[in-house]
Amino acid sequence: MLRKLVLSVVVLSLVLGLILGSVPISFSQKKYNEAPMLAELVKAGKLPPVEQRLPEEPLVIGPGMLVHKDDLPDWEVGKYGGVLRSVCLNPNLDWNLRDACMENWLFTPAHYTKPLMGNVAAEFRVSPDNKIFTLRIRRGLKWSDGTPVTTEDVRFAYQDVLLNKEITPIFPADYRSQGAPGGTPMKLKIIDKYTFRIEFDKPYGRFLRVIGLGALWGGYHMLLKPSHYLKQFHIKYTPIEKIRPLLKEYGYSDQEWWRLFQLKDVPWWAVCERRAIGFPTLGPWVRVDSPTGIMAFERNPYYYKVDTAGNQLPYVDRYESIIVTDPANLPMTILSGKVNFNRDMIDWDKVALYRENEQKIGARIDLNLMSHNAPIALFINYGNADPVWRKVTNDVRFRRAISYAIDRKQLADILYLGMAKNSRWFDPEFNLQKANKLLDEMGMSKRDPDGWRLGPDGKTFEFPIVYAPQGGYWERCVQLLVEYIQKVGIKATMKQVTTTLLGEMHNANQIKATIDWLDDVNWPYLHSDFRPFTRVGWGSPLWNLWYATGGKEGERPPEWIEELYKLGEEQATINAATQRAELWEKKFAKRIRELVPMFPLVGQAVNPMIVPFNLGNWPKKGRASAAQFAAEQVFFK
Repeated sequence: MLRKLVLSVVVLSLVLGLILGSVPISFSQKKYNEAPMLAELVKAGKLPPVEQRLPEEPLVIGPGMLVHKDDLPDWEVGKYGGVLRSVCLNPNLDWNLRDACMENWLFTPAHYTKPLMGNVAAEFRVSPDNKIFTLRIRRGLKWSDGTPVTTEDVRFAYQDVLLNKEITPIFPADYRSQGAPGGTPMKLKIIDKYTFRIEFDKPYGRFLRVIGLGALWGGYHMLLKPSHYLKQFHIKYTPIEKIRPLLKEYGYSDQEWWRLFQLKDVPWWAVCERRAIGFPTLGPWVRVDSPTGIMAFERNPYYYKVDTAGNQLPYVDRYESIIVTDPANLPMTILSGKVNFNRDMIDWDKVALYRENEQKIGARIDLNLMSHNAPIALFINYGNADPVWRKVTNDVRFRRAISYAIDRKQLADILYLGMAKNSRWFDPEFNLQKANKLLDEMGMSKRDPDGWRLGPDGKTFEFPIVYAPQGGYWERCVQLLVEYIQKVGIKATMKQVTTTLLGEMHNANQIKATIDWLDDVNWPYLHSDFRPFTRVGWGSPLWNLWYATGGKEGERPPEWIEELYKLGEEQATINAATQRAELWEKKFAKRIRELVPMFPLVGQAVNPMIVPFNLGNWPKKGRASAAQFAAEQVFFK
């Protein structure tokens, strides 16, 4: 009888697990293993035993969990040790490290839509009407400083940060009904120490994307913050007298306490910055102090994942990135042997050089993985204050002419040695005759003495591309774009600026055209690029403000832009696995081709990566960023 009762309990647990959306790979172990460096700290009395650092139900990582099993068929239990070394151009950001340290409430093998599994949340369930989302935090989960994670951290993030008008002037669209800026903000209900519920007044199937990796970057940070740490900078919990010394240090007044709070609250995208040092996190590595010119991360002793043998992850001890301020110095840095793990910083015209010098570099150049997005795209700000620019660029004939003028095959051959595919969303046709005909039809047939086309004001129409390099090949890309656009009589120019200046120019509505990444590989991704604040060159900041405030502020965009926004709101209610999603995709694809809002140069390309010769659990195919997200499982053989 007792045996039957136990068996029933086990079966019931598995059934509940299926209902709640998460079934563990194996039952929790009593004994776990840890990295030797952590074992030494335990022996010295500086850390509690690993069993006390792990949650009661650690996430067990095995084959097919972080990278799809078809992409990584030979997953194996790894071993501890070693240093991963990357390189970056931005002193405050390396995508490699940022992505490797990102954790979400839910996850799938990255860039796949299923199976959807619990990550920071051990369990989850969704109401049949897609309005209510219930999540349970892993029991015993701890921040990187050893402090327990509870729903108090969720309550604090919602009530004291998201609902605080000084810290969060505009409630984020992702956490409003259907992801619409004008939608009703979510409501939070705390159920117990680990369980909470998020409620919306309308169906919001896409919310699973917002809280789950597989289709969206962003991490857990909007709904989960280390309240024990941040309360010391919040006037609700700490008297202003105690905060004042820090305010003076940063030059803030008492009324600007919220600026200090924002500075001390480190979001997912800022984990590489020096202000992240000491900030509690749930990632596999934590930012530590380091010399100027280096970003350094060390393993998180409280990380909540283990492998199938009970070894606490990550396997690698340390993760660093060398900061290179000039793209021209990238090749020298790589050839010096200082870099062994990187994506996005390898220009195709240097691939042959690097492959010939792999032994000198101390790592191989992997050409088996694809980029997760369009590596680069041209963006136009259709809301720039210049009335002539607005009139010309909002004419669909002009946008089609620009698209026809781009020789994508030649560009792919030059920038990617032909190892790239066209975007499946946009017409890739190269046709100078059609481009010239469209420009003539819209009244731009007259030219100045130098042969450049005149705008409707009778003056030479200029197409200035301002950009900040995020890769060594970006300059060559802009040079090609300028050449293509000039061939149809448009006076195109280029100007390189810093990332900071580009952001400032965007906020001041000074940008007319620029280049950036474009996430268009899977249909949910591309939609994100139409949302306000997603891409620095997309749309006008005044349109973004109008959209974010429900039309109360800013400037209303043209009808064709509003149509794209409404399409995005429609998609928010859809589950990616349904037939309705396929119908929406066809509708979206049709309009995107007709409207030509942006200009991908290629859709997807092979993503050259620097990878250690002896790196284990590295995929044989798939997407490069998916492998990067799963860095906690790679190891040195």
